[in-house]
Amino acid sequence: MADNKTDSVHSSFLLGGIIGGFLGVLFAPYSGKESRKRLNRWVDDTLDSTKDTLETIQDDIKYHKDHLVNKAQHLLKK
Repeated sequence: MADNKTDSVHSSFLLGGIIGGFLGVLFAPYSGKESRKRLNRWVDDTLDSTKDTLETIQDDIKYHKDHLVNKAQHLLKK
C-alpha cells in the first residue's frame, strides 16, 4: 500500500513539473535567446556584486585584525 502512495506522489510531482514547464514556456515574456541573454547578464551582475561584497568583507576583516594586533602589542608593552 505504501508503494501505491509513493508512486502516486511521484507521478503527481512529475505531472506538475511537466505542466509547470509547459506553462512557463507558453507564458514566457521573452524569447529563448533573450531569456538566456538576460539570465547571463543577471549572473554576471550577481557575480560582480558578490565579488565586491567579499572584497569589502575581506578589507573589514583585515582592518579589525590589524587594529586588534596593534592593541595587543600596545597592551604587551605596558
